[in-house]
Amino acid sequence: MSSLRLLSALGLLATLVALASAGTPAHATFPGRNGKIAFESERDGDLAIWSMNADGSEPAKLTNDPAEDFSPAWSPDGARIAFTSERDGNREIYVMNSDGTNPVRLTNDNAQDFHSAWSPDGQTIAFRRGGEIWTMDPQGGNLQNLSDGHSTDTNPEYSPDGTKIAFASNEDGDFDILVMDADGGNRTKLTQGPESDADPSWSPDGTQIVYGSFQAGSSEVKIIASDGSGPPANLTDHAAYDSQPAWSPDGTKIAFYSDRDGGDGDIYLMDPNGANVQRLTTDMSSYTPDWQSLPPSIHGDIRCDGGVDATDGLGILRDVAGMAQITQTEPCPDLGEMAGGRIFGDVLCNGGIDSVDALAILRFVAGLPPLQTGAGCPAVGDEA
Repeated sequence: MSSLRLLSALGLLATLVALASAGTPAHATFPGRNGKIAFESERDGDLAIWSMNADGSEPAKLTNDPAEDFSPAWSPDGARIAFTSERDGNREIYVMNSDGTNPVRLTNDNAQDFHSAWSPDGQTIAFRRGGEIWTMDPQGGNLQNLSDGHSTDTNPEYSPDGTKIAFASNEDGDFDILVMDADGGNRTKLTQGPESDADPSWSPDGTQIVYGSFQAGSSEVKIIASDGSGPPANLTDHAAYDSQPAWSPDGTKIAFYSDRDGGDGDIYLMDPNGANVQRLTTDMSSYTPDWQSLPPSIHGDIRCDGGVDATDGLGILRDVAGMAQITQTEPCPDLGEMAGGRIFGDVLCNGGIDSVDALAILRFVAGLPPLQTGAGCPAVGDEA
């Protein structure tokens, strides 16, 4: 191995260690895995927060207050859910554990507080207060108004890197999708026209935004480049009322609301190009889906999740071994194919594993204990 390649690989490994030890949520550094979907539903007669698996199975009711609970928003680490409730007589923002326990009220204002969204680092929650977008910390402190006060701003959503907020505003009459800096500066309009646009949701790579577009008693889910380049495209193109899109953490699916099968509507899935529509709920009273992002597992995501690059664990190991990177469409390789045996034999488990070895770093990222010196090479299932 050339010294240049070795130095490059060691630099990448050092970067991975630094990112892992920084304490940021996993999905802010690495691609997230699709967890549960939180949503609001009236299936039991009251409007409450529910969760279900990504395939619609195992629905669970998370709130049980007689007042209306709605608009769930997962925290970046998947451990908490922010939501809006009227249980204290006014719309306020609350946070609870992912299983519905320990609800805590964050806001206390005469104005209506709703439509909350977490920043990727988990340190800030944006929300709508009255007709303006505000931010606060997860304890309800450090309140800041990001709006200019000349319009109604709503539906804030942080970009994956936390530098931007997409939102809807009627500053020119109809509601359009805009993007601003996370501090409220540089408001830029992405959509315009006779439609009323709302409910933006960023793609995990930050390059696209899906949103609901309303006109003449109908609604479609549309997609546009996050920098405003190019016209929007219609993903649903259906006579039904389709809205409230939410991109999955791995970027492969979009959950959305539709009343195409009757009743008050249900939660559906589709591919990012609008194909393969699948109905998830059947109670005809479910709305506002939001995805839980789970940390990556070594074998499932860091090694070969379909998006491996030079900053992922397998990408680093292949770089050390002088191998070409895996493309997005390649399946997970067998261990023997990773580096002709060299990664498995020398880097992963050479009997002298320590904090600068690749496997130790990957195990640290995954929250696993380090292997002891002299330990035998673990089975694939043991690595994550």
